[in-house]
Amino acid sequence: MWYLCFMEYKLWRKYCKKYIRLVRSANNVLDVEFSEKHHIFPQSIFGKNKRIVRLTPRQHFVAHKLLHKIFLFRNGENSQRCHKMEKAFCWMQTRNCVKFNSRRYAYCKNLISKSMLGDKNPFNKSECFSAEHRRKISEALSRNHPFKGKKHTEEARAKIREKRKLQVFTKEQNEKRAKSICKKIITPNGMFASRKEAAIHYKIDPSYLNFWMKTKPTEFYYIKKINI
Repeated sequence: MWYLCFMEYKLWRKYCKKYIRLVRSANNVLDVEFSEKHHIFPQSIFGKNKRIVRLTPRQHFVAHKLLHKIFLFRNGENSQRCHKMEKAFCWMQTRNCVKFNSRRYAYCKNLISKSMLGDKNPFNKSECFSAEHRRKISEALSRNHPFKGKKHTEEARAKIREKRKLQVFTKEQNEKRAKSICKKIITPNGMFASRKEAAIHYKIDPSYLNFWMKTKPTEFYYIKKINI
C-alpha cells in the first residue's frame, strides 16, 4: 500500500514539474501570431483569478492534459477536482466526435483563426445583422431568455451596485444617458414621465422596454425630449 502511495506521489511531482516548466516557457510565445489565454490556477477549482498566461494552442492542449494528471494522482480518480479537469481536457480533446491530439488541435485552431481575420470574418459585414436578423434574435431571446423568471439575490444586487459606483462615463455619455432618461414615453396604459416610471408600472426591468418599443412601435414610443 505504501509503495503505491509513494509511486503516486512521484508521478504527481513529475507532472507538476512539467506543468511548471510549460507555464514558465509561456513568455517565449509572445511573438507567436496566434495564442490562447490559460489560467495557471483553474477557475473551476480555485475561483476567479488573474494568473493568466498566453500559450500556443498545442501548449494549451498539453497544459490541460498535465492538469488532469496532476489532480488524478493528487486527489484520486473519484475526486471532484479530478472530474473537473477531466471534463476540461475531454472538451479540448473531442470536436464533433473526432478525437484530437495536440498537433491536430493546434492545426485546426490556427486554421479557424486565419479564416476569421479581417474581411474574412462574416460578423464584420453589416448584412449579417440586418433588421430582419436582429428582429429574429430579439424574438428568440424574449421567448427563451436565460434569466426569464429569475431574480438576483440581495448579495448579487449589492455587488452590482458597488461595481456601478466605480463606473466612469465621459461627458458625452452622461449627456446621452440624461436625455434618454428624461424622455416621456407613451404606452397603452397612458403617458409616463420617464422609462423608469413606465417600468415600475409594468413591473419589469427598464431595459425590456427597448424590446417592446422595437417590436410594438405604434404602442410604445418616446414623444418628447426635455432640455436639461
